[in-house]
Amino acid sequence: MIIEYTSGLIGQYAICAIEYGDFSGVSDEDQENIEAWLADMPEGYKTFQYSDNTEFASDEISGLMADCVEYKIFMNQSDI
Repeated sequence: MIIEYTSGLIGQYAICAIEYGDFSGVSDEDQENIEAWLADMPEGYKTFQYSDNTEFASDEISGLMADCVEYKIFMNQSDI
C-alpha cells in the first residue's frame, strides 16, 4: 500500500533536478544542496507530487526565501 510519507515546501528551481537529474538550470551550490537533501530521503520512496500553486516562502533545500511549491512524498507502507 502506498501512503503519504512527508510533505513540505521546496523552491520551484529544484523540481527538474529532483525529477530528471537535470542540474543545468541551477548553480553549483544549489546542486550540492539538492543532492544533500535527496540523500536524506529514506530508501524506497516512490514518487514526489507537487502542487500547482506557488508561494514566496522558506525553501527547505536552501533555507532561503524562494518561489516554492508544496511537495508530497509517497512510499510503500512496508518501507517505512
